[in-house]
Amino acid sequence: MKNVAPRQVWLQIGIWTLFYAFMIAYSIYKWDGEWIPAILSVTISVACYALIVYGNSHWLYPRYSGRRYVLYSFLFFTAMLALRMGLERLFLGGINVFYTWTAGHFTFSGITLVIAFFFGSLYRIALDYVQLRRHQEALRHQHRTAELNLLKAQVQPHFLFNSLNNIYYLAYIKSDLTPGLIARLAELMRYFVEEAPKEKVLLQTEIDFLNNYIELERIRMRHQIDIRFEQCEIPGDLSVPPMLFIPLVENVFKHGIDQLRTDNEASLRLEIQDGVLSFRVRNKLAAAPVLNGGNGLQNLRKRLRYLDGIQLTAARENGYYHAGIDIPLKY
Repeated sequence: MKNVAPRQVWLQIGIWTLFYAFMIAYSIYKWDGEWIPAILSVTISVACYALIVYGNSHWLYPRYSGRRYVLYSFLFFTAMLALRMGLERLFLGGINVFYTWTAGHFTFSGITLVIAFFFGSLYRIALDYVQLRRHQEALRHQHRTAELNLLKAQVQPHFLFNSLNNIYYLAYIKSDLTPGLIARLAELMRYFVEEAPKEKVLLQTEIDFLNNYIELERIRMRHQIDIRFEQCEIPGDLSVPPMLFIPLVENVFKHGIDQLRTDNEASLRLEIQDGVLSFRVRNKLAAAPVLNGGNGLQNLRKRLRYLDGIQLTAARENGYYHAGIDIPLKY
């Protein structure tokens, strides 16, 4: 059956098999234990039911509409009625007079085939509904993927702009650190090209990305900043959606650092507890803190709308800004 999943095919085979077995049992009782006429009558009727159900659902209903559907349905139904009554008269007419084109035979055959035809229409409507839902879900998935990719793409130029500014400053003062930072930037760009487009990346890859970013940002600080990055033992195969942590770290350097202060500090902590991977960032508040964050955090919030189960928290407390992301390990 075209456009029907194998599981649905087997389900329908099972239903028809059960229906056939039930009709056999009933027919044997009706024929007073005579197996041959019972099997013949059930086989003919069930075969005609199946033909009219699938003929309507897979041939008439998808191809015709309006008057043409009514016309071809009438012709198809008439042909099936004639076929059934003819086969029953041929194989059963000599056993039971009921199957010799009697009014009762005509009425019973017509009513049961009408019911089968009706079930064919219901089955087609249900099949179209399922296919429509699948199509809508596929469109939603495509839309979500496109928007997630757009949000990730918005991070990259912003990040690259900041990094190039830092390297430009070092090149301007002819710092010996410039080659090393260019190498780090090359690693970051490789991440953007090879890893960022993926749905998930290894957690260790994400950590390396954060470390490279932090080292790039340290250079432009007027005063040294005390940054501690605490990490738990990380399973080698643990993966996370890319670029979820970087907006929190970027927010530290963009909004949590006061260039005039010498006591700037920040702590990063990555841990696994109770089946949840938690990334926490804590930094002293600058003179004019931005609690909602800049574009990076706004984009992150938009991304998380499409990543069910991942939670973002942010709060100001006792002169410190706290932000974190919780990712269920089952994600």
